[in-house]
Amino acid sequence: MKVHKGKSYAAAFMGILGLILSMGSSEALATSYRLVETIDMTGYDILNIGTDGSNLLILNNGSPDSVKIVDLSGSLVNSFNTPSKFNSGITLNGSMIVFANGSDASNKYLREMDPSNGTFSGPLSPNMGSVMGLGYDGTHILVSYYANGSNGILTTIITKVHAINYTIDGTISVTVDTGTSISATPTYGVAWHNDNLFISFQAVDKVYQFDANLNLIEEIPIITEWPRGITFIKEDLFVADRGAQKIYRYEPYEPLMSDSETLSAGTGGTVNFTLDAGVESANRKYLLLGSTSGTDPGTPLPGGMVTLPLNWDLFTNIVISMLNTSIFSNFMGKLDSMGSARATLDTIVPLPPSSVGLTMNFAYALNNPWDFVSNPVAIEIVP
Repeated sequence: MKVHKGKSYAAAFMGILGLILSMGSSEALATSYRLVETIDMTGYDILNIGTDGSNLLILNNGSPDSVKIVDLSGSLVNSFNTPSKFNSGITLNGSMIVFANGSDASNKYLREMDPSNGTFSGPLSPNMGSVMGLGYDGTHILVSYYANGSNGILTTIITKVHAINYTIDGTISVTVDTGTSISATPTYGVAWHNDNLFISFQAVDKVYQFDANLNLIEEIPIITEWPRGITFIKEDLFVADRGAQKIYRYEPYEPLMSDSETLSAGTGGTVNFTLDAGVESANRKYLLLGSTSGTDPGTPLPGGMVTLPLNWDLFTNIVISMLNTSIFSNFMGKLDSMGSARATLDTIVPLPPSSVGLTMNFAYALNNPWDFVSNPVAIEIVP
C-alpha cells in the first residue's frame, strides 16, 4: 500500500505534539522601524528636537537661539527665543519644555519654559556638565551629558545617577554603574517609549533600543550619520538630521506576520506567514523556526550579533527536520527583490486533543551573516 508522504509527515508531527508541554510565550520587547517620511526643514539649524505630544519642538541655533514649534508637515506653529547658550536639550516634562545648556561653563543646568508664553523658570539642577540631550520617562528627566570625555544617562535630575557605558568600536558593551562613563561620542538623542530607552549617538547611523532593565535589545538603522535628537509622537520615531536640514519619520512594523493567531486541533488547518525584512534585505537567505517553550531569553545566533526570540527546544528540532515539507512549506529559502517571502504551516490532519492549549512561537533570521531576526509570532492550538 502506498502511503501519502504529506500524511506521513503529519503523523510524525501529531505524535511529537502529543509529547510537548507548553511553557507559554514572552512578549517581544524589540521593535523594528522603517522610514516612511522625510520632513524638509530647510532654513533650520537643528540642535535637538522634542515634542509636546502632537507637534515637534525644534531647538534652533541662531541669533538668538530659539524654540520652533512645528506641525508634522514642518509648518511653523509658534516660536520663542531662548536664553543665551541654552542650546543642547529639549523634552516634554509634564506641560513644560525642559532645556539644558551645552557650552556655557558657568551655566550648566536645567531650566523650564512655559510653551504657552515662552517664559523661563529655574535653574532646576546644580551645575551638571555639558548636557547634550534630554528625555522623559513620565517620572524622571533622562539626561545625557558630555564632560571630560564622558557621556552618561541620569535617571533623575539631581540625585540617583545611573550611567550606561558604551564602547563604539564595532561592538557595544553595556554596563550600569554610578556616574562613570563611556564614549567620547556625544549622545544627543534620548527618548523613553513603551518602557524602553532609545539613544542615538552623533556620527553613528543607528538608534539603540534598551529594555527597562537597560539591556540592549535592538539596533535600528537610520539613514543619517549625524542625528541631532530623537523623539516619539504616538508610535512613530522622529530623527533630526542637522546637516541635511531634515527630520525623518520612522514607523514601527513587524517583519513577521501571520493570517491567524490560532489553529484548531479538531479540524487542523493552515497558518500563512508573511516575511518582510525590507528592501535592504532583498535576495538574502532566511530560516523560519518554531518553539513551544517561549521567546525569552531566546537563542544567540552565530557571530553574536543577534538573538533569535525563540527558546531552542524539541519543537525547534522538529521544524528543522521537516523544513520545506508539506507541513513547514518555505520555512527556508530566499527573500525576493523586495525583501519578502511567504511560508505556510499546514497540519494536513487534525491534531491530538492533548495539544489544546499549546502555544507555538515562530520567528526567522537572515544569515550570511546572522545579523537580522524578526519578531516572534504566537499561534495557539484551540479545540
